[in-house]
Amino acid sequence: MSHSDIHDLESRLERVRSIVRDILIPLERRIDQEDKLPDHVLYLYRTEGWFGLTVPREFGGQGLPMTVAVRIMQEIGFSAPVFSSWLMTSSGVVSAAYRLGGNAEQQREYLPKLASGELIGAVGVTDGENGGSDLAMVGTTARLDGDRLILNGRKRYVGLAAVAGVILILCRLESQVARARKLILVAVPGNVPGLVFEKKSRCLGLRGVPLVDFELKDCIVPVSAVIGSLAVNGLALFARALDYGHLMLAASHAGLIGRLIHEAVCGAASRRRFGRFLIDQPVIQQSIAAMTVDRMASDALTDAAARLADQGQPFSMEATAAKIFATEASCRSADRAVQILGADGVLEGSPVEQFYRDVRGGRLMEGANEVLASTIASHAVSGELRRANGAKSL
Repeated sequence: MSHSDIHDLESRLERVRSIVRDILIPLERRIDQEDKLPDHVLYLYRTEGWFGLTVPREFGGQGLPMTVAVRIMQEIGFSAPVFSSWLMTSSGVVSAAYRLGGNAEQQREYLPKLASGELIGAVGVTDGENGGSDLAMVGTTARLDGDRLILNGRKRYVGLAAVAGVILILCRLESQVARARKLILVAVPGNVPGLVFEKKSRCLGLRGVPLVDFELKDCIVPVSAVIGSLAVNGLALFARALDYGHLMLAASHAGLIGRLIHEAVCGAASRRRFGRFLIDQPVIQQSIAAMTVDRMASDALTDAAARLADQGQPFSMEATAAKIFATEASCRSADRAVQILGADGVLEGSPVEQFYRDVRGGRLMEGANEVLASTIASHAVSGELRRANGAKSL
């Protein structure tokens, strides 16, 4: 990276920091109470181009390398997770699905609208009866009828679906041609007839991110709504797009660890116990050190995966590892921050109390960590077995 590139990056990051400090952080408590993101925040995202961080410039986005995009998400992550959650899906999974698998017409139609924030993206994976982490068990069906698809099924726990202009849905194609009932990825408009939203769910944390279930009742979309075409393996495409989502999620949780360290240090530096400030107590310093190591490791894992993505190398396992580590680490850090602050850390109105609730969902979002870990284990085992077999043949 040249000197001018470094200067441009630092200027860009400083702009993000000022917005986080002056605009987003003061809104945290209000959003947690009202369970709604103010409209002017979305306007801010649009004017700053944050919805289009990774969308190519030819489609109206910023076209940033992933290494830069995750740095920006880390800075936004210093504020409450609600703020990054509104960005991650559109600038992560949804835009990636169109970039990786969309045909030229779909890219021209949707990427500029996603980049500008005209369309908010959402992803419907978890079915009504089947767990979300087991993608092969998707039961929502798409029946081919001429040049259209008829969708039926139920999706659960879909963040932002109620405000989304486009929802990517994994469906099982049923047709005489596709006897194997393959999975396809379908872009469903948020206002299409047959898409019926149910009551919004209220979660432990992440207030301000509407979470709803919905039904698809003979919902009709054109075949052209399938990302790419009917020939594209929707499951494989979604998995590749999800890698970008994992990077965004890891970056945002890494940023929040930084905020938890800040709150813990400031609290411990202002309170005295046993004749000393808490920050001078060895046990408190050990907790701060552990949180700092978690932050550094989360940053390093995320950056390493982002570099591979920028180089056009496979990065699925690295992105998954970053997501697992950062979301687990943010939970550990939230718990440590509560212990450091004592009762103040669990009182309603405390940022740490809010973050303690907010971070827990990260270990479930975009795949439960235990399921993702089993994928990493299978890669590691197969790699070691190949290495062992190769050594035997020498």
